[in-house]
Amino acid sequence: LLTLFVTTLMVALLAVLASRHLVRPIRRLTLAAARLGDGEFDVTLPVGTHDEIGELSESFIRMRHDLRKTAHETEVARNSAEAANRAKSEFLANMSHEIRTPMNGVMGMIELALDSRLPAKAREYLERARTSSRSLLGIINDILDFSKVEAGKMTLDPVEFYLGDLLDEAVVLFLDEVERKNLELVVVAPPESPGLLVGDPLRLRQILTNLLSNAIKFTDRGEILLRVTEIARTPGHIQLRFSIADTGIGLGDEQISRLFEAFSQADGSTTRQYGGTGLGLAICKRLVTLMGGRIWVESVPGKGSVFHFTVTVGHTATERMPIPPLGGLTATNILVVDDNDTARAVCTRILAHFNLPAEPVSSGNVALTKLREAAEEGNPFDLILLDRKMPGLDGMETAATIRGEPTLASPAPKIILMSGPGADEAEETAQRQVVDALVAKPISPELLLQAIMGVYGFVIDRPHPRDRNATDRKALTRRLGGARILLAEDHPINQQVARELLRRVGLEVTIASNGEAAVQAVRKADHDLVLMDIQMPVMDGYHATRAIRSEARFKKLPIIAMTAHALTGDRDQCLAAGMDDYIPKPIDPERFYDILIKWILPGPRSVEVETILAGEANAAATRPAPGEPAPPGESDHPKEADPPGEPGHPGKLDGIDQESARHRLGGNQALHYRMLGEFNRDFEGTTALIGDALAGKIPWESARPRLHALKGVAGNLGARALHQAARELEQAVADGRRDPSSEPWARFQREMRRVEESTRHLRPPPGPAQNPP
Repeated sequence: LLTLFVTTLMVALLAVLASRHLVRPIRRLTLAAARLGDGEFDVTLPVGTHDEIGELSESFIRMRHDLRKTAHETEVARNSAEAANRAKSEFLANMSHEIRTPMNGVMGMIELALDSRLPAKAREYLERARTSSRSLLGIINDILDFSKVEAGKMTLDPVEFYLGDLLDEAVVLFLDEVERKNLELVVVAPPESPGLLVGDPLRLRQILTNLLSNAIKFTDRGEILLRVTEIARTPGHIQLRFSIADTGIGLGDEQISRLFEAFSQADGSTTRQYGGTGLGLAICKRLVTLMGGRIWVESVPGKGSVFHFTVTVGHTATERMPIPPLGGLTATNILVVDDNDTARAVCTRILAHFNLPAEPVSSGNVALTKLREAAEEGNPFDLILLDRKMPGLDGMETAATIRGEPTLASPAPKIILMSGPGADEAEETAQRQVVDALVAKPISPELLLQAIMGVYGFVIDRPHPRDRNATDRKALTRRLGGARILLAEDHPINQQVARELLRRVGLEVTIASNGEAAVQAVRKADHDLVLMDIQMPVMDGYHATRAIRSEARFKKLPIIAMTAHALTGDRDQCLAAGMDDYIPKPIDPERFYDILIKWILPGPRSVEVETILAGEANAAATRPAPGEPAPPGESDHPKEADPPGEPGHPGKLDGIDQESARHRLGGNQALHYRMLGEFNRDFEGTTALIGDALAGKIPWESARPRLHALKGVAGNLGARALHQAARELEQAVADGRRDPSSEPWARFQREMRRVEESTRHLRPPPGPAQNPP
């Protein structure tokens, strides 16, 4: 028993000692490790012993110090990377404005200079400067687009378009360069139009222009062939394949392997002959992928390259454009004259598709021989397609010879001149005196058919892409008519522009001239949507939106920002304030209506579409022509609103894009002139006010609202250059460049003078002045 008692006591003592010197330290180590894993680097662990547990504790403490140091270094590196990322994003965001603005100024001045009378040497220098500035702008665009690709922000904007229009817009950019290098640019497209397509023509054109630019850059002689084929069609979608072939220097396998990598160039040597950023093809690859396709290249060094890419686009219910009934034209005897084999074959193939067989020849002399033989046999040619630029006897000389020979001139054949760039206005006038029509090269099926039908007195109609025509107006009025809109806008001209757009589709409009009035109007009556200006007196749009959103019943009321603010982050600020969407000024009617459709819920409303449209028709029928006195009680269209020129036939207003402004005003020309007259009156003295503020004579805050108001109004009235100049000046001051000798201020003064000079004869109707705040 004694032995058992002593043994038990020793075991207990050993257990206590083990707990104290072994279990507890291990438990403390475990808890400390858990806290360390949670990021608590200040955890303490007293060692207390010099045995193995003590060594383990010391190792743990050293590890803690190392982890703390590593975590600190990681935090510093992360903060540094985030700061670098923010700086990069801010830099790229600002680059667009800061570089494009002076670039646009440089390019604009060059274009103006080239339109004037210049010595030959000066013109040559300016044309080279224009080419260089376009190249620089292309580099800037590549860098900005690549930054979007890198950030995953590259998106597509699908709209309706025609394939033929897209190809024409892409190739027209290169006609001068093709002419200068004596190359032939040929386009082969499906002769039968696929009708209206749905996709992003801007980005699709960007791919084409990049590939065409490369093909022309690397080709010194021969031809560039752009071919489009339809490879698949499913309900609602078409898959197209584009191929751009050249006869240039070609590429090797090693160059092809890295061709679509960013910042990679086919010629990367320091003595390289060809420029570029190495970003274009990387951007093209990303865009093609977004369009559901792929891009690849086939090439042989010294023989040329062929770039292929496929895209999938939508197509509307509009079917392919049918071949119009050609009547007696099916028996027309046609001669095609072109020295380029490919261009001649393409033109002949297009005609054959339209059941118009043609005989191709390669020169003007051969054409004259054929014409004389056909006339002698009693089967003369009825229609001749002549290339303007041919070796030996060119197109105009051939046409003049045909018109001058009695045997060929009776009966006189129709002559269409296929002309590239290079002809000035006088030369084109001379051409039209000899030939029946001009058609631009490269030839497209639609343009060629229109030219042929045109010389025989026929017209081809085709559906137009969505431009809010009369049919669209009815659909919009049925969808939106009767909805109640609150327009929060302080300037009367901007109020009138927006009101015209809204009333055009049967919307009921209430106007609030400041943010506080907008809040009160929302509380007093129900509205389907609020259009909110940002910068207004009494209460701005941000505060007004927050006040409206603070009441639970208005949580779902759509509030749309409508403002001239268009700087980086402005959209985010609007959304953060509680707004649902954003419409920049000047207002684009198409985008304006799309936003309304997006946010105004459909439902029964007290409006009759036919009544609204009939009322507009009656108003248009009774509206006096410009220059005629208005009926009693009508003062919206005063006689004083006529610009210089014959009554009813206004002259050009320098600095004013009249078409875009009238588009916003439903084609109401007299109203546009009236508003221009009001603009001149409302903003009289604005230049002096801003000049005093820039010079420090008065606080800038007293001039800033006037500049901001002018910017928005100028854009809505079609004074695009003035709108841009005001925007640049506003940005310069925001960036701390409040300098009375700066270029933005000088440009603003020039554009303001232009608009004032061109509109000073316009007189608004009498009434109290409504000056901007």
